[in-house]
Amino acid sequence: MENRQQTLLRMADELKLSKTTVSVCLSGNAEKYKIKPDTVERVKKYAEKINYIPNRIARSLTKPGNAPVGLIISQDSSSEKSLYAMRRAMQMLDESGREFIVQNFLTYHISDAVAALKGMNVKEIIMFGIFREQVNVERVPQNVLIRFQADQARLASLLKDMRFYSVDYNFPALENSPLKMYRLGTNRNDIYAKLFIALFKAVKVPIVCDENCIQLDTINNLAGLGLEIKPANIIAMPENTSGNPFKIGCELVPQVIAMIKSDRIKAAVLHDDKVAAGLIDGLLANGYSVPDDISVIGFDNIEAAPYFKVSLTTIEVPVMKNTVMVVESILSGKDIPATIESEAKIIWRDSAKL
Repeated sequence: MENRQQTLLRMADELKLSKTTVSVCLSGNAEKYKIKPDTVERVKKYAEKINYIPNRIARSLTKPGNAPVGLIISQDSSSEKSLYAMRRAMQMLDESGREFIVQNFLTYHISDAVAALKGMNVKEIIMFGIFREQVNVERVPQNVLIRFQADQARLASLLKDMRFYSVDYNFPALENSPLKMYRLGTNRNDIYAKLFIALFKAVKVPIVCDENCIQLDTINNLAGLGLEIKPANIIAMPENTSGNPFKIGCELVPQVIAMIKSDRIKAAVLHDDKVAAGLIDGLLANGYSVPDDISVIGFDNIEAAPYFKVSLTTIEVPVMKNTVMVVESILSGKDIPATIESEAKIIWRDSAKL
């Protein structure tokens, strides 16, 4: 089997060109060296004919100070905003001629993706999807907690000589954290607490939420303000949420209807816009009105949120803004603060008018 150099020599011989000319045509730098467009087209067509794919990653590794940027995202992430943000990062890097490598990972296995990218000489990594440096030990099974702790310990070792950016970090940051990283994100506990208080002031009755929306300290703080969220009104979510989130929302309908009947629930808060949309559809199909019978609130402010059957009230986090800030920093070489905490916003629409 031919190696890369042998293939380039064969292509040069067949096309009656120098090996350097063929290599430059395939590198994307032909214009810089004033190679004629018809020559470039001829080389590319011949490369397609013999199924030759240039090793762009290998080429970038030969350029000092210009190693590819790693982009990682959770394999079971349902966040549409994370996908849009990653696509924007890819576009910015590509327009600037910077190579990038995309790697996915399973929850609590971030270190696997980082280790793989480090083996490819990647020095800078942007992570898309929520980064939790702490987990809810009251609800996480022991085997999951052990896996999380092992992943964090390995990650701390890997990041010592790398730049790792989380564009959706979940504050507050862990005190004396061993992780050397850039934290850009919001405090989800704070924004949920503000939402719960606003809803309670409006409807004066208990609220149902899923377990991803509430932490024990938030429950205690709200109780001190006279707002009680009963354990029975905290919905357990599937451990694997990589399936159809609309379906997950629909499957919550019987449980929520039972709470409406027994506890006079008037508001439901879900951690995902699509889950919330599924719940709304199911409630409407069962004769309930949103928001007259019950308000429904999601999270993420996806592009479709204003166009659901009932336009969705939701929470928006600045993932896109953080992504642009990080990529601009990488491309310009100008550093940014290691910690940037922004405030999430409640976007009020028809599904939860106060």
